[in-house]
Amino acid sequence: MKTGYGYADITPQRSMPLCGFAARCDAPFSGIDDPLYVRALAVEDRDQTVVLLTYDLLALGPEIHAEIQTALESLAQSRSIRPEWVLCATHTHSAPAAIILLGCGTIQRDYWETLVPASRAAAEMALNALRPARVRWTIRSLTEHSYNRRHVLTDGRVVMTRRPDTPVRKTGPIWERMLMVRFDDDHDRGIAGIASWAAHPVTVGSANVTADFPGELCRRLAVQHGFPFLYLQGACGNLNPVFEEMTRSQMLKNVDSILDEITDVSWPHAAGQAGEHRFSRQSLELAYGPLPTPQALHSMCAGMEQVAQTGDGPDPIMKTLADILNVPPGQRPEPGMARHIAGILQHWCELTQPLVAQNAIAPCRLETAAWQIGEVIFAFAAAELFVETAIALQHEFAEQVVNTVSCLSPLVGYLPTAEAMAEGGYEAVYAYRFYNHPAPFAAGSEAALRGTMANLIQNVMQR
Repeated sequence: MKTGYGYADITPQRSMPLCGFAARCDAPFSGIDDPLYVRALAVEDRDQTVVLLTYDLLALGPEIHAEIQTALESLAQSRSIRPEWVLCATHTHSAPAAIILLGCGTIQRDYWETLVPASRAAAEMALNALRPARVRWTIRSLTEHSYNRRHVLTDGRVVMTRRPDTPVRKTGPIWERMLMVRFDDDHDRGIAGIASWAAHPVTVGSANVTADFPGELCRRLAVQHGFPFLYLQGACGNLNPVFEEMTRSQMLKNVDSILDEITDVSWPHAAGQAGEHRFSRQSLELAYGPLPTPQALHSMCAGMEQVAQTGDGPDPIMKTLADILNVPPGQRPEPGMARHIAGILQHWCELTQPLVAQNAIAPCRLETAAWQIGEVIFAFAAAELFVETAIALQHEFAEQVVNTVSCLSPLVGYLPTAEAMAEGGYEAVYAYRFYNHPAPFAAGSEAALRGTMANLIQNVMQR
């Protein structure tokens, strides 16, 4: 096995909107707390090359993904083994947009013109740096650093808050481990490392650019161990870090706390013999659930337009906005934020109406992949997965270390479990509109994805 590492700076050179929080109202950022990077890890044996690229971004959408893929393919022409390109985002909510997320950061074309050559440069650096390597890994316990943000209340509502005021009927699980992998040269010197855990990078809610905790964790681990790290985001669709306030200070405290748990790292596990890495990928098509009728879209569009102009509107419309904004029953949302969210949903209606009228809605294509290195298997999906999906996959392959990775590119949005879809809540009922889908994914979609990922895992294990 050979391994190489590369990177490139993707920090924006001018002020522009940040992607992730509708509450920013698409305002341009006001400062830069730390740089953003694309990091590349190349792994090659006699007949297969995998190049993993991780971005300090919320996600890559299909348009920019295609442009980056074309740039990367130009590197493949000079190589005897065509690389498999694996593009992932850390999911920070404080970087410029590289995906359409309505009302949560308008895409800036000149920033994409930074991303494409930076991706190629990082991948080329990693491929040119390939040298003999061996792999070791370890797992560290992180039991009190995240929480399941979906609380099902006794009154039937599902809210995203750490400490609801109303009695809670159900709270889901968390992901309690951090997987750490290191690639060493023949002299046991580190070439690069991977750290993978599961929690939304939403600790920082300011107007400044930041890679949030994944970027800071990679920086600190590099200082601590003497070689660079990449971060792979786990199944964090319903998981948040623990925080009292959404500030950079809180994020730094969180990283301090995580490092306290993983400071004394030993690397007891060797990940197979030289050359033992296997990769496989597959796409599947997800159908949509029942589409809104033209009449329902027309009514919703008119109601949202009224709220966008006045800050108030029909009760059903105001209830929808209250649910999205976690406003308790009987209370009205704050008018300014209600206007902003209503404007987003009005825009969604306007985009969806002609598609429904023309019956021009195709299934959504979702990418998956599995990469095995010895006992460690990275199972990738281009969706915001719930932690229950990751737990189920690990349970199915109990003899292996299965590490589920969300935010493979191009990201399609949330893919809740069937149970979560029945319960409701933001991820199940509302988020698809911000991702510009015409309806939620059909019943059984998460199970279909899990089946595809299980088949991929079996495939790489049996090769």
